[in-house]
Amino acid sequence: MTHKGIIRGNAIEVEDPLEFPDGTEVEVEVKEVPSRGTPEAILALWNTSPRCTSEDVDAMLQGIELGRKDVRFGGIFETQEGTS
Repeated sequence: MTHKGIIRGNAIEVEDPLEFPDGTEVEVEVKEVPSRGTPEAILALWNTSPRCTSEDVDAMLQGIELGRKDVRFGGIFETQEGTS
């Protein structure tokens, strides 16, 4: 589980509320996040896995299937067999 936060003095202020009761012992790994728009931030995105569930993937595949169109290989100027 990952939570974003900002260091303020000797404390870390997290953006979202935590689900842990007071007194819960936790381990914190601090990673410096590059500023938005910098080359470092863009490269960091390449190493971030997408945040989608298997349900998201199923919905996307279903949408692709629903959007499929039949492919017509004949050109509009070709004549049908048996006609001139």
